[in-house]
Amino acid sequence: MSRAYLLACVGLVSLVVPVDRSRADEASAVATLKAKGIVKTGSLALAADSELSKKLKDDFKLKKNVQLATQALQTATAASTENDQAMTALNAQLIVANRNRDAATNNAIVGELNLRNDQRKELSKAESEARAKANAALEEYVTFVVEARRLADKITHDYKLLAEDKDVGSAIDELNKATGKTFALTESKAFQASLKMLKRIEDQVLSDEIPLKAQSNTFHVATTLNGKYPKDMLVDSGASLILIPDKVAKEIDLFVPEDAKPLKLKLADGRIIDGKLIQLASVRVGRFEIENVDAAVLGPDFPSAEPLLGMSFLQNFNFKIDADAAKLTMTKIDDSSKGAKAAPAKGTPAKTGKK
Repeated sequence: MSRAYLLACVGLVSLVVPVDRSRADEASAVATLKAKGIVKTGSLALAADSELSKKLKDDFKLKKNVQLATQALQTATAASTENDQAMTALNAQLIVANRNRDAATNNAIVGELNLRNDQRKELSKAESEARAKANAALEEYVTFVVEARRLADKITHDYKLLAEDKDVGSAIDELNKATGKTFALTESKAFQASLKMLKRIEDQVLSDEIPLKAQSNTFHVATTLNGKYPKDMLVDSGASLILIPDKVAKEIDLFVPEDAKPLKLKLADGRIIDGKLIQLASVRVGRFEIENVDAAVLGPDFPSAEPLLGMSFLQNFNFKIDADAAKLTMTKIDDSSKGAKAAPAKGTPAKTGKK
């Protein structure tokens, strides 16, 4: 065996040993980092980054569930409201028929009222079920956002904590020495992108707690009509519309067209009164403003009536009244296409009533 051949073999061994040692050092460093929740790809990042990314993929599905449930609730509420208004009108006609002793008309109206009353029970049940589903869908979405934020905050905290971990620092130094590269533990681009997405999602979940003014067994809330008219209104989820007494309509210069649709309205005490349907340009409570809200303006025959904040506004939210704390909590997922927003009121005038 030649001397040159032996020298070549020795040289090959001397090259292989450092390479094998470097690979072993690299593997050791990677194992240490993995035990700390750090993965090595083209860079170093926390394995939990992918958990947040996967979780945020549920956003579209859960938000769609809220939108569909809300639409179903609005449809159910509209059907129930239409039936109630029809019954109110029939009761008014029944009073006239009885006054005129018109037995045939009386019997026809009573028959129609009986049918409507049966429908009312079904419609009320459907509305209650739709409201429960809408509230559940919104609650699920809000829970998703809260859990995503909790996970994001934990990952951010872990990045800071591990950056100060001596074992992690030693493992990274070992990795850099073994690979000849300059790895460093910093928030990954994927995690930063997830944080931006989460911020956009959070900005769409609007919630506010508004103080209520308790009076006997009722609660009033500060409300701004058409952007510039502040009024305390009785919160009444049993009222299908916002009700505005004649004196209040005059105070705020609310224009009621002569051809505005006439309404028969049934008060809590059973009285049936006349009103006209209009559309308010905006109604604001707390940080929330809804545009194009149906309202009924009462006639001048009921000067003692007070303004009511009814379902034509409240149905846009998941709302809850805390009687003990005297506060109204409203939550909504922002959807600008529905005319809802959380912004300063604009002060636009009332629009022409519906025909």
